[in-house]
Amino acid sequence: MDEEEILDNWNYQLSNHLIVNNIILVLYMVIGLFGNVLVIFIYIFKLKKKDDRYFIPVLATMDLTACSVGSAYALALNLLPAKFTSDIMCKVLWYFSQATTISSGLLLVVIAVQRYLKVCKPLLTLTLRWKRIAIFLCFIISSIFSIPTLFFYGELQFPHPINSSVIGSRCGQIGRTDDLFRNSVITYTILEFLAAIAGCISFTVLYALIGKQIYKKFIIFRRTTTLRRRPLGKNNKPISTSTTDDNKNRASVDSIDIDIVSSFNNSQESIVDDNQPSQRKKRRSLDVLQENVSALKQHFHTHRYTYMFMAITLFFMITFTPRITLMVTESVDHNFWRNLVDQPKTIAVCLFFYRFYIFNHIINPFIYGFFDTTFKYEVKKLFCMTTNSRARDSEF
Repeated sequence: MDEEEILDNWNYQLSNHLIVNNIILVLYMVIGLFGNVLVIFIYIFKLKKKDDRYFIPVLATMDLTACSVGSAYALALNLLPAKFTSDIMCKVLWYFSQATTISSGLLLVVIAVQRYLKVCKPLLTLTLRWKRIAIFLCFIISSIFSIPTLFFYGELQFPHPINSSVIGSRCGQIGRTDDLFRNSVITYTILEFLAAIAGCISFTVLYALIGKQIYKKFIIFRRTTTLRRRPLGKNNKPISTSTTDDNKNRASVDSIDIDIVSSFNNSQESIVDDNQPSQRKKRRSLDVLQENVSALKQHFHTHRYTYMFMAITLFFMITFTPRITLMVTESVDHNFWRNLVDQPKTIAVCLFFYRFYIFNHIINPFIYGFFDTTFKYEVKKLFCMTTNSRARDSEF
């Protein structure tokens, strides 16, 4: 058996261990392409232009690009684990994969700032001009920040584990060992890691402030509903259920929250008064339950876009963490992948988590459908029209 046949057989054996990964990547690509194209079409052509929805088509475009490039690139690596011989293609695909992921993360930061201003600082809003500037900066920063990958990644050669005369090649981090190159790679990876940490801190702080403000608004709303159903005394005035000390402390926000909870508890006690007939108590209890459910529905309807972007951001952080961890590992230990050549199952697991970030780009359309009822309605209507159209065609 000559060296070419040995190389082909070796490549086949390595790729054979990645069949499950390939199936997952194909699903990523199909679902991501279909879902994000659907999002772009409906949000641009079917739905009214709203401030809350402004960034969704842009984010879906980034997700579409990242999913397409990332999945195709990963499939090429899996099918040619020992025969990827195009250095230029490796650099280009890695660059675009990196740039699209970073731009998506930066846009989520912009969206978090927009939600913060909308909920916590309603007098300060992002104008159309600043939104466009923010999107442009996301593309520019991600494009510039990804340039070093053109120098750090490329065609990497490695010997056959048994026949050292057979040399395989794959796309990955270049195996140069000189100090300047290794220090540059480590520095760049550390910067990536710090940027990821800074992004996570920004998400956490902004959405924590948003959540606090939303909670306060919900408490105030519950207080108003509680006051409406508080039992009336003489002169049709609500019976006060708060103590003198509570009234003295109402100037502060914390005491307002305490008084609201106290008022709600007291009103609950009035409902279960033993002197009332049992039917009236049951009716009152049902009224309270209906009011609580109605208040929760109103709350989530009002802030559904904020919760939607919270969920998208959470998935982004969860799916991107394994990738950045493995990138740090391979930068510190440049023999990381070479040491796994004879461990195909371990390689398959590592590659799955390395590409797990793509899952973030395919899950977003489902999150839009869960939180945005108008989008879900348009999707159903579109499919119903398609189904009816096919039914009419079949009749003829």
